[in-house]
Amino acid sequence: MRSNSLFIFILGLSLLPLGCVEKSTISGGIQGSFINIDTTSRGPDIPLYTENQTWRGSAWRGERISIQLLVWSPEEIQNVNISVSDLTNHEHNMIGADQLHLYNIRYVMTDEFAEGCEKTGILQYDSSLVADVLHPFNASLELMGNRPQLVWISINIPRNAAPGDYAGTLTVSQGQRKGTEFELEIKVLSSGLPSPDQWSFHLDFWQNPYAEARYFEVEPWTKEHFEYMRPTMEMLADAGQKCITSTITDLPWNGQTFDPFQSMVTKVRRSDGSWTYDYSVFDSWVEFAMECGIKDQINCYSMVSWSNKYSYFDELSGRDTSLFCKPGSKEYNQIWSPFLNDFYKHLKEKSWADITTISMDERSLEDLKEVLKLINRESPGLKIAFAGNYHPELDDKLYDLSVASQHILPDENLLRRSNSGLKTTFYVCCVEEKPNTYTFSNPAEASFLPWYAAYRQFDGMLRWSYNSWTLDPLKDSRYFRFPAGDTYIVYPGGVSSVRFERLREGIQDYEKIRILRNHLQVVDSDASNEKLLLLNSHLATFDMENLNHHRASELVSKGKRLLEQLSE
Repeated sequence: MRSNSLFIFILGLSLLPLGCVEKSTISGGIQGSFINIDTTSRGPDIPLYTENQTWRGSAWRGERISIQLLVWSPEEIQNVNISVSDLTNHEHNMIGADQLHLYNIRYVMTDEFAEGCEKTGILQYDSSLVADVLHPFNASLELMGNRPQLVWISINIPRNAAPGDYAGTLTVSQGQRKGTEFELEIKVLSSGLPSPDQWSFHLDFWQNPYAEARYFEVEPWTKEHFEYMRPTMEMLADAGQKCITSTITDLPWNGQTFDPFQSMVTKVRRSDGSWTYDYSVFDSWVEFAMECGIKDQINCYSMVSWSNKYSYFDELSGRDTSLFCKPGSKEYNQIWSPFLNDFYKHLKEKSWADITTISMDERSLEDLKEVLKLINRESPGLKIAFAGNYHPELDDKLYDLSVASQHILPDENLLRRSNSGLKTTFYVCCVEEKPNTYTFSNPAEASFLPWYAAYRQFDGMLRWSYNSWTLDPLKDSRYFRFPAGDTYIVYPGGVSSVRFERLREGIQDYEKIRILRNHLQVVDSDASNEKLLLLNSHLATFDMENLNHHRASELVSKGKRLLEQLSE
């Protein structure tokens, strides 16, 4: 199996053999069908589906909805074009065709969960192709005989769209030949979503600017580097991202990614023992991220590196120097005490002090306590963020707490943190087989995650890897240390993925749940209480253990139907 998949991959085929329709039953010309977005394609065959040339659905105003189309032909056809019309209703209201965006779904190499975080290579794991890359459709298609092409359609419903039933067409054609038409019917509901920057979901995907510099072969922090990063960062902001990932030490995670993180702050120890700091890279990165629309929080990693190694330039010796020391030690405090004082002063000058956190990831309770003690002594106004195991004794000391998904916070603790204005999220990583956002994961699992956050009443979720790309991310998502796709969820150049769009869809559902809950609680009638009971009852099915008995797509689809029912 592996050798066949690699053969297809080496040929560079983005089209896979049609394994779901008998060749003898296909008439001539361009054929096609809408298929459920929960239908996944892992080469070489495409799953069975029911032929359908009409898509019907509903949406809130301000929502983005996604549709999947399968196109094929019994013979080879070149220069196949896809066009969309405006969507109109009987009152002559219109959703312009410019709100409909088309993407070729391309394939990338993936593997399997296998040992998860204990993975030690890629060659021993079964590999295949999976449809995930959403490449913008800006030219034409070439259909090979009996080999289907998957097309992703995203429709942005304007926030000022008039409620009502809209219809339009999508046409697949070649030259002057009569095209094949597909019908789109969308019911726009009166309910509306705010713009993504107003979403309450606390989305924290860690960005890796060093991967961008390596991939695009530019010097870090140059004008070219920032321009290459812009589409990827703006796409993240458009999903409601709240946090800017910054680094204040080299290798905070001991270089676990293909492109290791470096410090955005240059530290110099002078010959007299005093310290100076250069914040120019840190400032440029934060200002750029804010330009892209990510403004709520600056997370600084980390005062506790995974290796306990801390680097600086030593003026006396004239060279870069590294020191290994544990939090709480004399050497540790001598490095970090002056930095905390100077850094906090700088943050105040930039008016960033109130939104900045000193962030730590999966460190011991002993180390956390020592760092908290030092920060409270030197810069007590600085906030603390932590992702890792749950420590109840630190509840009121951590502004932003993200717990591993296996850890369940007591409801009263979660409520107390919420009432105190503290952020509480959960995270998944290479430990969890499902739900997750690997390239081999069922895409509905990405939507499941925000539903889980709504069920547990978390403020949102954290994911350690937004764009820590592999060597050739558009072709091969496999990585020697973790399951394929664990290190990134989008592709270079602001190219989205099926996984990322499904996650964004789940975040929209989270916002709908929040809005509906608030409305039903305010109304407080027998009918509204019954609806609230229905909603909470279905949310309870999003316990992660339930995925051992139900597919994520089943739970998410049922939830979407319920949200539509409650919105009418």
